[in-house]
Amino acid sequence: TGVQTCALPISQLGRNVSVGSLANGGTYIIAPVDGAPVAAVALWYRAPSTGFGPNAIPSLARLAAQTVIASKPLVGEALGTDIANLGGRLTVSVYSDSIEIAALVPAPSARTVVKAMTTAFFAPVVSTDGFRQGQTDVAREALFDGYDPAAVVRNAVFSHLFASAPQRYPPLGAPKEVSGIAQADVLAFAARAFRSENAI
Repeated sequence: TGVQTCALPISQLGRNVSVGSLANGGTYIIAPVDGAPVAAVALWYRAPSTGFGPNAIPSLARLAAQTVIASKPLVGEALGTDIANLGGRLTVSVYSDSIEIAALVPAPSARTVVKAMTTAFFAPVVSTDGFRQGQTDVAREALFDGYDPAAVVRNAVFSHLFASAPQRYPPLGAPKEVSGIAQADVLAFAARAFRSENAI
């Protein structure tokens, strides 16, 4: 299934905003703003953070995104390396029903970054080395999250408010849960979630 391009009419998104389709699939929204000469490039996917199966796997979406970022394709460098070489910063944000992969890069690199991100995520590679690196990165992030009072309170409140909904699961599970996720599960999730027709 596809996703809606946006909830508001284009006229309400702001001045000089354009919406269209990429040649290789996906919807784009371009919104120029005044300020520093940097570009924020983000890919959004609608997908459950805990996987598509009947049993929830906390951290699966976060690990899948990080694995793709760290996996080196047959040609070229891993996406994370490409962004770092451009002097950019790459982040992943996971919500109960969506995933955002975002890069903040020098403005002249925006077109290159769009190509690199769509190449990496429209045909995701899940290598063994990338998976191991992804597990290390996400487990470390989950450990830090466990010491963040705001995250701990948010996760506790959401687990009670949404006891029978997907929002009850935190974006990051415990480090032990991350280490228990199989590479095959990551590959299956990435192949289903990270499709061009499911991207904005």
